[in-house]
Amino acid sequence: MKKVAFLLDDRCFSNMDCSRPEDGNPGIGGTEYCFISVATAIARSGMSTILLHYNNQNKLPNLPCLTIFTIESSQEALSKKVLSSGITILVLRAEPYQAMTKTLKAINPQVSIVLWVHNHLGWQDLQSIGKDQQIKRTVFVGNEQHALAGDTCCRLKGVTIPNPFSMSVPSPKNNIQSSVVYVGSLIPSKGFHRLAKIWPEIIRQVPKARLEVIGSGKLYDRKILLGPLGLAEKDYEHLILRNLNGEPKNLGVTFHGLLKKERFELMAQCQVGVPNPTGLTECFPGSVLEMSACGLPIATIFRWGACDTVIDGITGLMSRNEKGLIKNIVTLIKDQKLSKKLGDKGKNWVQNKFSPHKVVLEWRKLFDAIETSPSDLSIQKSWLKPKGLYWWKPLYSLNHRSNPLLGNLRTMCTKVESWRLKR
Repeated sequence: MKKVAFLLDDRCFSNMDCSRPEDGNPGIGGTEYCFISVATAIARSGMSTILLHYNNQNKLPNLPCLTIFTIESSQEALSKKVLSSGITILVLRAEPYQAMTKTLKAINPQVSIVLWVHNHLGWQDLQSIGKDQQIKRTVFVGNEQHALAGDTCCRLKGVTIPNPFSMSVPSPKNNIQSSVVYVGSLIPSKGFHRLAKIWPEIIRQVPKARLEVIGSGKLYDRKILLGPLGLAEKDYEHLILRNLNGEPKNLGVTFHGLLKKERFELMAQCQVGVPNPTGLTECFPGSVLEMSACGLPIATIFRWGACDTVIDGITGLMSRNEKGLIKNIVTLIKDQKLSKKLGDKGKNWVQNKFSPHKVVLEWRKLFDAIETSPSDLSIQKSWLKPKGLYWWKPLYSLNHRSNPLLGNLRTMCTKVESWRLKR
């Protein structure tokens, strides 16, 4: 009989109350929040579930069908707990393959491993994951992420299960006129510096526009040192200020830092939601779901996870480049009727499309399939086509046979793109 466990890596935060994931992300990384919320939702469906974690200073849900185990931060401790608990299926966060090898070797080979892919991995990592016999399935959080693994053998193990969204959000009380809100970590990979760079032009076109910034450089790591303003690491903070001409307040920009549930009240008062404006590292951006649930239209780039969380022209406006992003943000600020129409559509879509009930059914279906035929590697044979706009897309389209030369060349191209977007 199957016994399922999720491994939550909560070593990067402490003293956080994560006991009610249905109330929304309490201010931790999106991946860590998803491990808690999905394990909790599965347990609430009546299926016995184990949640392994490292930091006993964090408060986790207390449910009849959810067993919480705190383990030491070592492969040996994980191995012993998996063995002693009789776990047959273990869900791990996917990382670069070499970084996972010690953990994978430490786990009894009879245990079926499910890798939950919350970050974009390189071509070679996906190939290695596809060839590892102990890894029975890879769960992609979006169709676009799944499609971008289509030129690797990992696609044969791949299934797409979106992250759930269930919380109710407050209705707006006092709207902040002409307001845009950004939610995310203030680190280069999350792109706020690019929004800061185009913001002076938006102000030129809409002088009364305001930008509410929710987030901090400490979102993923509470121990890092921030710059003198307490926004982000020193160099990145300097880049942000330089892009804002050194005077954020003069450009209508307010930094709110890390907010917990109160961020939804602030978002609900705004008019336009702008997630990571580069799309870089976004596989299934939870910030988009939060903004849409608050009734905000989304303005973003037509790439990566936005392809699964925004419907262009219906729940938001998607652009090919930053010039188009400026145009869409200005349009949504000025056209309040359009803004409300898209926001209302987005709110209904998110609540229905990504309900915990639907997501739990997919996870349970996956676990049943592994128990029945764990070595079946013919899940996804068809060629998946990404929707997003990428300059290296021809390399992907040519690589139907998972050629290492083409695959590694594509990885190099994505690294160049990452370097460029972080500047």
